[in-house]
Amino acid sequence: MQRTARLAVAGARRRPGPASHDPADYQILLGYNQLSNPSSVSLQKSVHKVFVHPDFDKHHFLGSDITLMQLYIPVKFNSHILPACLPQSSVKPDPTVTCWISGWGMITEEKFLPHPMQLQEAEFTLVPIDVCKAYFKPFNNPQTGAKPVGIHDDALCAGDPRSDRSICRGDSGGPLVCPVEGIWYLIGLTSWSEECRSPVGPSVFTNVSHFVKWIKKHKQENPAPDPGQAPPAEKPPSLNPDLSRGPVLKPGMTALLSSQFLLLWLISFNAR
Repeated sequence: MQRTARLAVAGARRRPGPASHDPADYQILLGYNQLSNPSSVSLQKSVHKVFVHPDFDKHHFLGSDITLMQLYIPVKFNSHILPACLPQSSVKPDPTVTCWISGWGMITEEKFLPHPMQLQEAEFTLVPIDVCKAYFKPFNNPQTGAKPVGIHDDALCAGDPRSDRSICRGDSGGPLVCPVEGIWYLIGLTSWSEECRSPVGPSVFTNVSHFVKWIKKHKQENPAPDPGQAPPAEKPPSLNPDLSRGPVLKPGMTALLSSQFLLLWLISFNAR
């Protein structure tokens, strides 16, 4: 395994409005468990370049929801800071395997993550694409203007029909990681969902394998920057609750979560 890395991957949108291409608008935080309490292993890294996918939110709602960030100084991995591998097209997670999501987003639609902002996590399994497409049937949403909403090749779905857990506002860009033959892969990036209320439907993620060629292209075309040009190192900050709200669809804007759909999802889940 490579011991250092200069590229970070995330969702293309964190706050309302156009995605920023200015590296000065970003800092990469590593080794955090509680955002309000950085530890001795916490790091803050400056960003040299930002690559927002050119098709982001262009053809359909939050399509190509992915951004690359090139760091001035490479990250050295240790027992607290480790990467997830990029999934090649040949990497296919077992549909029965348990995957994990994590993030510092809201607890509910009304409740922000309280101090000290402990990292939240949940077990998910991948939702069959036909089941997810049946749930998020294509439609035009007043929230997104003329952009149609639906599930496309650049997205995938995951969830747990037996629990009330889902992604929520503020989780955008977070990881969906799945083990394949003992190796953890970054299968998805948190993108969008319905409001995080009970009952919950599938959550939608950027399909990372769809963008591996784009990621490798930027890595090859952008040589490592001179570390001497990096801004002065700063102490890892203690953060307050993020009051921004991520992309969600209002109830009624997606297909209704009917008893028939829940039955279909549960049958699919239990048949694995």
